Amino acid sequence: MSDNFIILIIVAAAAIIGILFATNRKRAAAGLAAKGALGGVAIWGINYGVAFLGLSIILPGLNLLTIALVAFLGLPGIVMIYGIGFFA
Repeated sequence: MSDNFIILIIVAAAAIIGILFATNRKRAAAGLAAKGALGGVAIWGINYGVAFLGLSIILPGLNLLTIALVAFLGLPGIVMIYGIGFFA
């Protein structure tokens, strides 16, 4: 990925966050925080289950980027993270 594309993604995410907080701040913040926390727990649980089964999917782990991605996209974000890990 080029640097310009990454900057474009960051600007688009910032615009989405700005629109959400401008319309309904408390509800948007609570929703993003809840989706991020539940997504983090889901990723942790899936990683634990996959390791328990002995399968090997290389993931960068649970970090701020993966939690933010799941908070914005929800279940498709989790699928995308594991799809990237499976095909990388």
